Amino acid sequence: MHTKSSIILLIFIMLTSCTRNSSFWNEKNYRHAEESMKQGNLQEAFLFYRAAASSPTLSDSISYWWKATCRIGEIFFTKMQLQDAQDEFTHVLDFAQRHKLDSVEYAARYRLFQIAYLQGNYKTALSHFQQAYPLASNLFLKVSVKQLQADSILVHSAYALNQRRKLSDTARTLLQRLATDSTNIRKKAEALKWLAIQEGKRLNASWNNEALSFRDTLWNKEMHSLSEQMAQERAVQEKEYNNLKRLQQVTLCCILIAFALMFGGGIYAVTNYRRKHELSRIRLILDQKEQTIQILESRQESTVNLLYQIQEKEKRIEERMQQDRRLKEIAKFLQSQGKDIEELIQLTREIEKLQVQLKQRKNNQTKAEAIIRRHHLYDLAIGQKLPAPGNPHPTEKKDFDGLLAKSENRIIFLQEMDHCFNHFATGLRNITPGLTDEDAVYCCLFRLNIRPTDIAILMATSRSNVSKRRIRIESKLSLNGSTNQTPIIQDASKC
Repeated sequence: MHTKSSIILLIFIMLTSCTRNSSFWNEKNYRHAEESMKQGNLQEAFLFYRAAASSPTLSDSISYWWKATCRIGEIFFTKMQLQDAQDEFTHVLDFAQRHKLDSVEYAARYRLFQIAYLQGNYKTALSHFQQAYPLASNLFLKVSVKQLQADSILVHSAYALNQRRKLSDTARTLLQRLATDSTNIRKKAEALKWLAIQEGKRLNASWNNEALSFRDTLWNKEMHSLSEQMAQERAVQEKEYNNLKRLQQVTLCCILIAFALMFGGGIYAVTNYRRKHELSRIRLILDQKEQTIQILESRQESTVNLLYQIQEKEKRIEERMQQDRRLKEIAKFLQSQGKDIEELIQLTREIEKLQVQLKQRKNNQTKAEAIIRRHHLYDLAIGQKLPAPGNPHPTEKKDFDGLLAKSENRIIFLQEMDHCFNHFATGLRNITPGLTDEDAVYCCLFRLNIRPTDIAILMATSRSNVSKRRIRIESKLSLNGSTNQTPIIQDASKC
């Protein structure tokens, strides 16, 4: 019995010391894992990272927990165990959102974006990337703009082609630039793949052959690197096996020494127990007498407290009786004036209904006024030839080809816009003095929701020039405070 009690006490002391110094052990395990990671020993690094991520509750070990969890996810990602890596990074993402750590959230979301992209789940990959991009810009992270732009192009094109949509011209040109860039081999291969898929829809195989050849070379390089990595891991495992043998021998010796010490400690505990047995009995008797005295004193104090509580309860009962009387008097007064309150409530409801009806009428009037202004414009000389949505006059390309390329037609069109839309063109030029007549014509065409291709035909220019002109006009307007700044990087499908 005494030996068992001594063993239990020793185990308890060891456990308490481990819990007190858990942050120290987490830090030590994390550093050891980093050293083994540098040496290329992934298995040993994985075990020490697991040990460092064992206690996420202590305040001192929280930072080592999320770092170790991220490293575990990175190991799974390198071994292409994508589901395990996704589970680890989702834990880190939940932790970052609870503690509001933007840098940790960016790292987790960027890696989840890569995992979802490799799994073929392009919708979730797009959502993770769209949430990670503003975090990178807000934190001023040391991430290259080219890398983020390349990832944006690949994700948007993959999502569009997966949804069976056609890529726009700008998206196709960006993919072609990325395919010609040789700095990042993997992204080049992905760009070639999506270009091949896009051209496969058009029954063209120029990019398809190049993508297949480039993918074969990439796979050969990856197989060579994987074979070298497997050889390194085998050498490391052999070293670990020899080290484990030595550790087992040392641990056996330590166990035998500890057993001998524990056995001697048990014998010493038995002898001390026999000596102190009589003293413990006397102490127990004295303690029992002291406890009885304390119980009697506590009973006396409890009786005094009960009397005090009874007096306070009687005072509260009297106060509640007075409150009940007041409430009854107030109820009688409210019953006498209940009819007047109901009439006031009905009047307020009728007023609210009238206000709603007035708002609806105002909205209908504004909509009707806008429709009338547009139809009045479509009845004028140049307005009836515009390819705008809602134009009752049928328009063809020959009718409006180069219609507004002449300065005379532009002046007439601006006069028509001023006449129909309450001096819209002159108001724009008054707000922004640097706005030319041609810029005002572009603003009016954008106001009428005409497509960029049709605007290019009207102005006898290209579609790219129309988009460039729109950016210049928005910059001029933003300098005068008339419009909000537009985002620099837009979705490739909206270009």
